[in-house]
Amino acid sequence: MRWDFDHHLLKQALAAGAADFTGHRIEAIDFKANTIDLAEGEPLTYRLLIAADGVQSPTAKALFGKPFSQDTIGFALEVEGPSQAPTEATPIRIDFAAADWGYGWSFPKKSSTTIGLGGLHAKNPDMKLHLATYLDKLGTGKTAKVKGHFLPFGAPRPIPGKGNVLLAGDAAGLVDPITGEGIGYAIHSGALAAEAAKIALDQGDTRRALPLYTSATKPIRRSIAQARLLRPLIFSARLQPFFARTFATSTTLKRDYMHLLSGEMEYPALLRRTVLRLPRAALRYLSAAASGN
Repeated sequence: MRWDFDHHLLKQALAAGAADFTGHRIEAIDFKANTIDLAEGEPLTYRLLIAADGVQSPTAKALFGKPFSQDTIGFALEVEGPSQAPTEATPIRIDFAAADWGYGWSFPKKSSTTIGLGGLHAKNPDMKLHLATYLDKLGTGKTAKVKGHFLPFGAPRPIPGKGNVLLAGDAAGLVDPITGEGIGYAIHSGALAAEAAKIALDQGDTRRALPLYTSATKPIRRSIAQARLLRPLIFSARLQPFFARTFATSTTLKRDYMHLLSGEMEYPALLRRTVLRLPRAALRYLSAAASGN
């Protein structure tokens, strides 16, 4: 569960010597003075700042004027429903037709079942209705509390930071544009940011950190760019129904998709397998696109 995972990370950080400012709200960041003003207590000073403050990142907003683009942002709704042990009747579910340019999911866990859906915000003005329809389909979770959050849906910043400030995870827009998955990228980019920061501090030049970090995160941005190429094939109006039916009946595609979520498969391999399974539909789509229909 996410709160267990976050608590584990906090304990690891404290054991490594980090100071705990959990619950201290940030009021302002002065990038010229390298200080962070908290609602209570003395200001914090920094030589390098790694901001992992989420999709609504106050740091990204202060650096660039806004934390994300309204044109590319995604949105997801999620509930914690009753526990459903994974069986043939209640498997892990992925339903690509549950939202426009998005999908629905049902992940059984130890004491609950996480159910939700997400997609491009601009194409889903009534996501609550989509969620209600999806919960009706699954027959569970209708009375559970609904949580909503934005997803920087495949729109990574080409330079993830500015000056001596590095952005990691959602704050840098490092989210898969098909799956909406961002925790893996957050962990990976956070580690890369820390490595770049250490090298820069050891060399006594904090401005070295951002170029090092930008270069180190190129593979992540490349993977996201590959996913953006695949996204129209999966979510286009012409192909989504066909892809949804194919995915629902294909054990191989489901397994590949879970391997993608876990980081065991990358998009080029999934793209090849998908194209092999959708030859006729892909040809119809490309023919229609070429003719302008």
